Formats: sequence, structure tokens, C-alpha cells
Amino acid sequence: MNIWESFKIALSSIWNHKVRSILTMLGIIIGVAAVIVIVAIGQGTKKQMTDELFSTDKNAIDIYYEYIPPEGEEPMFWQEPELTSDDIQTLANVPGVKAVIATNQGWGMMRHDEVQGEMQITGVGAEYFPARDIQVVEGRALYAADNDGLNRVILIDTIARGKFFKETENPIGEIIDLNENPYKIVGVYESPLPEQFRNKETGEMLMPRSVISMMFGNREIEQLSVIASDSEKISETGRLAAETLTETKKLEDGMYSTNSFEDYEKELNTMISLLTLLIGSIAGISLLVGGIGVMNIML
Repeated sequence: MNIWESFKIALSSIWNHKVRSILTMLGIIIGVAAVIVIVAIGQGTKKQMTDELFSTDKNAIDIYYEYIPPEGEEPMFWQEPELTSDDIQTLANVPGVKAVIATNQGWGMMRHDEVQGEMQITGVGAEYFPARDIQVVEGRALYAADNDGLNRVILIDTIARGKFFKETENPIGEIIDLNENPYKIVGVYESPLPEQFRNKETGEMLMPRSVISMMFGNREIEQLSVIASDSEKISETGRLAAETLTETKKLEDGMYSTNSFEDYEKELNTMISLLTLLIGSIAGISLLVGGIGVMNIML
């Protein structure tokens, strides 16, 4: 009996026993589909867990300066290089960087009518709002011209709005006193900070970082972060951004670095792989048992 005749006999057997053939194919289809679905669920879970675990402000990577003393010399007083708006633009053009966040900090006593309170102030630029997905509920966000022109404008969060203004009052355009200097409110925003980290007594505010620098004598950029467009390439993107900034500044006695996420990424990948292997093994065993049953019936 040649192969062709064996093939015809097999087709004839399938045709003459339609119900048995359909049930057999159904068992195989369900088993294979189960394995495929389990693997797909494992990959989807990995993607979701990666996005959640590495989404400190949605994939933000802090960049900091690391001083390296010349060989043979003891570490001595050193000064961190000054960062500028041009450096922000340089980082924004690095492959894999979705956005750049540059900020500085300050505290001030805010007064409006008879109400006063100490406020946490964050100095930002126009790029801060889309990068952190800041929701402006009244008024407007800061413009690049506000930072470049040292405009005395601020945004207050919803907590500060409730403390310093009545619900029927419109705070937009109001002049408040901050450290005995007048500032104009141009917007109200929803703070992106988790509830446990918010100042629930007086709230917080945003203002151009150039104005913070002028008020308190701070550096215009004290904290610098980049946001990766791909959560699975956080370490790679952060390393490339730090190297680019180091080359741009032409540093000789130091370098810019980032915190490494590689260990966390490897641990996550290992955990997900083991989970997928475990569930896949169970599905595979079920498929094997079903296949033995099919062979038994067919034979």
C-alpha cells in the first residue's frame, strides 16, 4: 500500500465518521488554542506589570551629576555644571526620550485677603505640563515666554484654590502676595502627586523656574529627568540620555548618570517567564492527555 492509498483511506475514514472526526479536531483545536491564549496572557501580563512598576511619572528616569576626581587626587570641593534650556532641548532629541522634566524648588508664604499659608513651590517650564500630564482645570498652563521673560505668574492646585478662595470666586487673574511680592494667578491644576504626598493644609503651586531661581538664588534646573517612550527600554534610554548630556557639556572631571533599572527588569522578566512556563506546562500536560485520548479512539 503506497502513501496515496493510505491518504485516501484516511480521508474515507474521516468522511464516514463525521461526528468522531469533528470531536477529535475540536479537542485538538481547544488544546492548541489554550496554549496560545496562555502564552498571550503571560506576555500581556508582563507588559502591564512593566508599565506599572516602571511608571514613576510614566517611565521617568532621574539624571544626576557624578563627580570623578583626577586619578591620584583626593575628592575636594566641586561644583555641579549649570544646566540650561539648550540642554533640555538636546535631551529631547535623544532617541527613545518622550519628554524632559526640569524643575527647581522653593517655599513661600502666600497671602490673599485674610488667609495665609506656607506653600511648596515647584519651578517648571512649559514642557512640564504635557510630560507629567498635568490637568489644568481653570485658566491656562505656563508658556515658554513666562520662563524666558521672568513673568511673575503662578498656578495653584485645587487644594490651595479651596483654602484661599471661595467656591464662587474666580481666582484667575487675582494678585496674591508671596514672600511680600505680588504674583498673578493664571491657572488652577490638579496635582499629580499621590494623596499621601500632598500638602493637604495649604496645597502647592507652580511657577516659572527662572523666577524661582531669581527669588531664592537657586539654580534654574536642580532636578532633571527624562521620560522613556518605551517602558521596556528605560535603562537603555536613560543611559543614552546621560551619555549625550555628558558629551554635550564636554565634562572632564565628572559625568552624568542614572539609576539602573536593569536588575528590576531582569527580575520581572524572570518572574513572568516562570509564571508563563508553569501555566503553559499545565496546558501542555492537558493537551498531551487529550492527544493520547484522541490516539486511543483513532487506533
